[in-house]
Amino acid sequence: MAHGSMPFLGINAIERITPVLEILVDATKVLSLVLLESVGEHYYQRGETMDVVTPSQMDRIFQVTDAMSIHREGVIVPLGPDGSGSVRLVGNKVEVTVPAEGAFDDWIAGLRDQLDTLDLVGVRKAEM
Repeated sequence: MAHGSMPFLGINAIERITPVLEILVDATKVLSLVLLESVGEHYYQRGETMDVVTPSQMDRIFQVTDAMSIHREGVIVPLGPDGSGSVRLVGNKVEVTVPAEGAFDDWIAGLRDQLDTLDLVGVRKAEM
């Protein structure tokens, strides 16, 4: 083997490493949510507010999109709530903005209806 060259991994090695990489990506997402929750708790304990989407709100949004077979990589949820909330297509992804005003429970109850108004043909579907 020449100096500086890398051996070809081959399809078998790639197939073996792919599940490991998927686990690492999922772990990174979980750690990000844990960090976000701890930062929010820090502000709460100091008597300050920090308007961010909570992990439990994210879970509830994903319950709706999962039930519609929308792949989680096809969903964008900005971490900052805004206005009365919104749902829109951004390229081939669905952007779900949590409302800063009003009750989250009332808003999440109508999320499926809002998503049903969009043309989701280009949005990635979850594999069953």
